[in-house]
Amino acid sequence: MTRSKSELRTSDTLSIVSEHHLQAMRETNIRQKAYYEMADGHTPSSGNGIATNLWRTVRARMLDAVPPAARRDVYDLHRHWIGPLTGLKVLELGCGRGTPMTEVLARHSGHYHAIDLSTSNISTLAKRLGPLPRVTLHVGDFLCDSFTESGFDLIYAHSVLHHFEHLGIALDRLMSILASTGRVISYDPLQTWTPARLLRSMYRPFQTDRAWEFPFEADALEEIERRFIVLDRVGLLDRCKWAMMIAAIAPNTGRRLGGRWFKSDMRPRRSLAELRSCLHVTYHLQRR
Repeated sequence: MTRSKSELRTSDTLSIVSEHHLQAMRETNIRQKAYYEMADGHTPSSGNGIATNLWRTVRARMLDAVPPAARRDVYDLHRHWIGPLTGLKVLELGCGRGTPMTEVLARHSGHYHAIDLSTSNISTLAKRLGPLPRVTLHVGDFLCDSFTESGFDLIYAHSVLHHFEHLGIALDRLMSILASTGRVISYDPLQTWTPARLLRSMYRPFQTDRAWEFPFEADALEEIERRFIVLDRVGLLDRCKWAMMIAAIAPNTGRRLGGRWFKSDMRPRRSLAELRSCLHVTYHLQRR
């Protein structure tokens, strides 16, 4: 069917806007690269403002309410979702210095690729992995044409997708480098709970890394679920968030409650509405 002139103009306008957003995100990633060459994004750093360092100190104390054994349950779940890796072409997106799943992916996949903006992160990861076969590490921006790899059977994105202001563009790029039945496993923060959204809005003007921090709101979740088949979605830090708050002032009490509540929170959510009170979400997705 021939499209009308109005439809063609609308399509051209959307294409121009999308290209503008893509270029803006690439420019943001240049700033993000410079930041991650000197900071890890989790701990206090001289590159951060006072508010960001204070937030990271408080956040670390709150997250201490979740004991390591409980946190491992998340990665056991990811390992279950990943399944057999033999022969699979895998990309770890925004790998940083390595995640809890890095060595599993690198040692057992058919060919493991990892990409990160930061040269220092990739250098650290290379030393961590050593001389493994079928491993390729990339320094660069996966949004740029210079990253030419594609046909990935699995993309593992741990705390990465919320770094893209225009999520749809990043999801389009994911689709373009996935194999026809490729899968994505992601883990990201949420701000669908009203108190969390209000707290973040007060902190944001003082946040050093605000240009690339966009915790998912409801519209981001809806966009993800429009574009992918959702094989599973698990909400985290629901009831456990109260233990985290307790831990900020009473660490021992927070830890006593945190492990139990974290495990009870870690369950599949049947609908997006069930994610609203969670602080984190992890997805197992498949290309449509």
